[in-house]
Amino acid sequence: MKNDIGAGQHTHPQSRKAPSRADELLRPNDANGSLPDDSTSSPPLSSSINVYDFDGTLTSKDSLLAFLQFAKGKWYTYLLLLCYSPILVMMKMGLYPNGKAKERIFSHCFKGMLERDFDALCKRFAESHSSILKTDMLKDVAQALDEGRGVIVVTASIRNWVAPLLEPFFDIAQTMKGHGIMVVGTEIEVADRHLTGRFSTPNCHGQEKVDRLQAIIPNRHDYHIVGYGDSQGDKEMLAWVDEGHLITNESSFNEAIRFGIVGVLAVAIQYLIYLLVVRITSPGIANTVAYLVSFTFNFFASTYFTFRVKANARRGAGFALSHVINYLLQMGSLHLFLWMGISKEWAPLPMFCVCVPVNFLLVRFFLKR
Repeated sequence: MKNDIGAGQHTHPQSRKAPSRADELLRPNDANGSLPDDSTSSPPLSSSINVYDFDGTLTSKDSLLAFLQFAKGKWYTYLLLLCYSPILVMMKMGLYPNGKAKERIFSHCFKGMLERDFDALCKRFAESHSSILKTDMLKDVAQALDEGRGVIVVTASIRNWVAPLLEPFFDIAQTMKGHGIMVVGTEIEVADRHLTGRFSTPNCHGQEKVDRLQAIIPNRHDYHIVGYGDSQGDKEMLAWVDEGHLITNESSFNEAIRFGIVGVLAVAIQYLIYLLVVRITSPGIANTVAYLVSFTFNFFASTYFTFRVKANARRGAGFALSHVINYLLQMGSLHLFLWMGISKEWAPLPMFCVCVPVNFLLVRFFLKR
């Protein structure tokens, strides 16, 4: 669903009749990389420009999370987000810079990697994940190009995987005078052909999107600019353009962050109660009591905050089943770590590292189905 920003602005990307050539533009390149014959001609320089956010606007899910899962696997990714959840929570509260949080996660995963290997990884990701692109929004981009409009995709994601995702459908231009679309994103720093783990530009988020666009379009008032975004990170850009459209949808990355917040609180509740009860009873009984308290908190927080679904008997039963499985896994891993010689005060910590990612997948399955 798309909501117009600003009074008296009624243009909607789906309300215009798409020209027949838009579908042609959406056909991926053939085996030898050729484009439709008429796509190579330069359009007339237009006084209209369309600006698109990428994640959540042109895609159905967050590309960073999808890329991390592709590169490192789902289990590794969810465990990584759990480990960085304190920083992610502070980021959501505005206490930690968005770019620094992303840079730390990116560095953890890819620091020291050869640039050519990273680029090859990005291309493989693009080849296998074109399904995350929204067909209706791609048609809107194709129509804008067909009408001779300038098109810029401005994103906080890393340009190295954003451009390959779009390349099968559109030419990638380096300047506004070139044919095709410009991709403006967060750039990675490379030294001696290896990734340093840092970004060479500020994270292209919030006001930085406006700053980057102003550098590309210095005579801003000579153009009519239409913008599309889906999140708080696009707020400044949508206020800067002449006509802004907010696309409402759910980001799986935001969902994972909310899970991290609830997960940290639930684990903290369980661990604190465990430490209190284990003084007077066995670790197994202490963990059971703590789990029941944590379970009650987790159900309501996961339902109304993390996954934002309505509680009902079916979801409650599914949630309970997922936690029965998780409880049995916890008890088994707890006794394993106790048998390995870890003290009863510290044994729950590695248990949480094993069980929390499993619990996320189980709970998500039962609450979102």
